[in-house]
Amino acid sequence: SDLGKAFTCPIFHCNGNDPLAVSTALETAVEWRHEWGMDVIIEMVCYRRNGPNKLDQPAFTQPKLYKEISQHPPTLDIFEK
Repeated sequence: SDLGKAFTCPIFHCNGNDPLAVSTALETAVEWRHEWGMDVIIEMVCYRRNGPNKLDQPAFTQPKLYKEISQHPPTLDIFEK
């Protein structure tokens, strides 16, 4: 990401559907910060099932995208498998 280039700090990418990957990225970031005293960026690629807040209905503004998202299993179901 351009933000990481501007601040010359490491960027850890992880999939939001994989809680272990997110946990590993966070642990690695904390260890990096402790060891080197530098900021770290964690880029978590994921989606919002309900939009920016619980009252928002994003299907009105992006119906195709949220039709796909509604068919995607929740993260907990993916993790249990």
